[in-house]
Amino acid sequence: MPIRLLWALQFATVAVGAVINTLPAAGEEIGWRGYLFPRLLDRLGPGLAVLVSGVIWGLWHAPLILLGYNYPSNPVLGLVAMCVFTTGIGAILAWLAQRGGSIWPAALGHGALNAAAGGFMIIFADADFTVDTLSGTILGWGGWPVLVVAVVVLLVCRAFRPVSAR
Repeated sequence: MPIRLLWALQFATVAVGAVINTLPAAGEEIGWRGYLFPRLLDRLGPGLAVLVSGVIWGLWHAPLILLGYNYPSNPVLGLVAMCVFTTGIGAILAWLAQRGGSIWPAALGHGALNAAAGGFMIIFADADFTVDTLSGTILGWGGWPVLVVAVVVLLVCRAFRPVSAR
């Protein structure tokens, strides 16, 4: 298959997958960005709210991670990586929810992320190539610089406002 067609299919898959995955992602987003984050933000301030909600979200994935999902090469280190990832991506999703005034922008972002991650793994599954998610994807340390920059920008720009201030 030509590489351009492969990339076009990947982008189409993410776009369609984002819409399809929005409803299941909304189930998580109601809890994380609709309930937990605003309450932590009021009590702890932006920095700690991002950290605590991200770690809780990461630990929520622990049963699957420890069974080898997402990080089959090293599930224990994978759990740490997932907590770092969910802290970073959680800050972005929290900003989307606050900026959009509902959980739906965050649910769409979460759905797009799930679609992109799934599509990425499918591409390499047929190539008989194992992807090390700890280093080769945004779920691992290779993606952390992007997430760190995003979180720092959101915190420095004071992008989060307490629920009581709305």
